[in-house]
Amino acid sequence: MQYGKAFLHTETDQNDLTYFLIHQLEVIHQAIDALHKFLDAKVQGIQEARWLLQNNVRLQGKLNFRQLALLRHALQHPRFSYVVNEHQHSHGISYDVARKDLLEMADQLNLLVKTRRGKRYYFVVPEDLEQRIASS
Repeated sequence: MQYGKAFLHTETDQNDLTYFLIHQLEVIHQAIDALHKFLDAKVQGIQEARWLLQNNVRLQGKLNFRQLALLRHALQHPRFSYVVNEHQHSHGISYDVARKDLLEMADQLNLLVKTRRGKRYYFVVPEDLEQRIASS
């Protein structure tokens, strides 16, 4: 509606674009404010995840940097599924190392849920991942 008013004012005031430019700058300002709020929420989530992982005695020294990165992502994306090939390519490691990372997180640490569909294993983030980490 405000766009229409700005356009109408521009047409009726000798094609003065000032109204239109002011409106567009207000829209850009609102978008920047929304982006700042979104980024603040993401930063807070990452800090909470980092605190949760750093203060866990059972997990200290047991997870490598790849597994920690996966857990940070998993805390932000409940019910996300990981497969060995994706973990392998995202970290530039061999298939066996990627498989070992995920199997350890599922079978030994109980942080992921291992499921099989066809010949492929999927490692799913449980909805209660934060509780599993906290109770470890």
